[in-house]
Amino acid sequence: MHEASRDDVARAVAAAKSALTGPWGRMGINERVDLLFGLVDGINKRFNDFLEAECADTGKPMSLASHVDIPRGAAGFKIFADIIKNVGSGVLHDGDARRRRCDQLRAAPARTSSRSSARGTCRCC
Repeated sequence: MHEASRDDVARAVAAAKSALTGPWGRMGINERVDLLFGLVDGINKRFNDFLEAECADTGKPMSLASHVDIPRGAAGFKIFADIIKNVGSGVLHDGDARRRRCDQLRAAPARTSSRSSARGTCRCC
């Protein structure tokens, strides 16, 4: 069963769209990466505060939250920063990734594989 109403979803979509025209949308890639890595640093500096809040919120034992939840939360922001840094600010979906991989294979020297010859002959397109 879902917990969000149609209005909740509509507000979330509107907020995401408005973020694209706000400061984040105008921000350069390096600034975005720096902010996200700053979040990672902030989580790590306030590790115990986050740990206490997670345990109070979920009832998890500190041993579990300190080895899984808090590090995973920080790692998520690091992953987002790495994606922005390496992929850029465009929208990425599976079709884009497959297409980009095909383009890379076709542009590579012939030694890569037989999958890399002409369009339509690789395994993904």
